[in-house]
Amino acid sequence: MREKKLRSFVGMGAVALAVILIILTITCFAVLTYVSADSEYKLSEKSRNAVSQYYEADAKANERLAEISALIKNKKSQDFIEKKGYNVTTAQGKDIVTFQVSIEKGKVLQVEAAFSTYDRVTILKWETENLLQEDNQ
Repeated sequence: MREKKLRSFVGMGAVALAVILIILTITCFAVLTYVSADSEYKLSEKSRNAVSQYYEADAKANERLAEISALIKNKKSQDFIEKKGYNVTTAQGKDIVTFQVSIEKGKVLQVEAAFSTYDRVTILKWETENLLQEDNQ
């Protein structure tokens, strides 16, 4: 009789141990899933902010190009355009204007455009540059 009670107790202990291990496993997976989802959310927020800031800078650069084009159409001098903060050089009968628009701390949108006498704009350079890396070199 005593042996039967002992087997019953051992059987119950094994079942209880199995249930505890299953609960711990499920809890570990739940925690890992939560941590992974949280890190993915933070990464997507950073990505959204970076894209948003880039497109804001892109819109500002397009506005500046329109302003420069209007100034050149109105035959404003290079000195006047340079006073507005743009770098202007002339090559092969074209006015080449360079400027940069801040995207975020340490990043700028570098723009270089050539304006011809036929009201034609040619984009020579339109790229982001990381200023912090250049300072460290």
